[in-house]
Amino acid sequence: MERLVSVIVPVYKTEQYVERAVASILTQNYGNIEVLLVDDGSPDASGDICERLAASDARIRVIHKPNGGLSDARNVGLELAAGDLITYMDSDDFWVDDPWMLARLVRIINDHWADFDFLIYNYKQYYQQDNQFVANAPYPDQQLVALDKYDKFSYFAQRGHFPMSAWSKLIKREFLQSNGIRFIKGIYAEDIPWFVELLDKCRNFVVVNDYFYIYRKQVPEAITSGFSYKKYDDLIFIVEHCVKGVADGSYSSRLAEMVYAFMAYEYSILIAQFIHIGQDVKSKYADWLHRYVWLLDYSFSRKVRLVRLCLKTLGFNITAHLLNWYIRKHVNRNL
Repeated sequence: MERLVSVIVPVYKTEQYVERAVASILTQNYGNIEVLLVDDGSPDASGDICERLAASDARIRVIHKPNGGLSDARNVGLELAAGDLITYMDSDDFWVDDPWMLARLVRIINDHWADFDFLIYNYKQYYQQDNQFVANAPYPDQQLVALDKYDKFSYFAQRGHFPMSAWSKLIKREFLQSNGIRFIKGIYAEDIPWFVELLDKCRNFVVVNDYFYIYRKQVPEAITSGFSYKKYDDLIFIVEHCVKGVADGSYSSRLAEMVYAFMAYEYSILIAQFIHIGQDVKSKYADWLHRYVWLLDYSFSRKVRLVRLCLKTLGFNITAHLLNWYIRKHVNRNL
């Protein structure tokens, strides 16, 4: 019998998008699937839409809960999921129009069941205002399959791009449950410490170059939009949390250095966003950045090495403005 795949979809204020998200799941030809729509206390019509969708297809279950944020909704979905395999979707995103994609991914992880605890697949960004799809850089499949998890993570560190998003993975539920892996509630960028824990606890993982997921950009309501002190403080918390994990010996020695390299990338983002900090609290955040500048010594990637060089030669303020310009032009692209 086919392994059951549980697709966990937190739903909050996405009444414009949730039907397309669910439709893209249900058009898959894989036969054994359940869709858990976790209505996170959404104040719009999203909850009613979820109920209507569930009434039309027995594979859909709806969970209504008080608002607790994305992490909480994902955690609740995991507790109620029955699948052998778990994957996540954000309710304003969708899967590619290829009905056999999920079946292919399940077959790949089945082929490596004894050795790998999760699978990473690739994605495209959809800029809805431009109606344009932009593919993420390809992964070198053949090189990555044979490597152990540390060498794979080292590859991502050198590339300066970490596939940390929950929605880019197909994961064994038993692996998540037996290791107690959950998202930290109440923070933005919750995927980052979750991904680090995933890497630490897994035996290995497989990376494939299938472009399965479509990540919608230019969504005004998206939680990734814009600067806020809450997001900035949460990213500081994440850096401190992961650095503390290294200091406490929570990670293996091989992984520890790579975690520092990962945090060096996030530290660079904090430098870029520093230009939005108000004068009244600038010194507090500047002191924190000064204390953690040593992270840039773990510069596996060319991008981080360039940040370190700019700091030494151009100073902090110019580096912050250059980084902010780069992120707006090449990364966010109006989100």
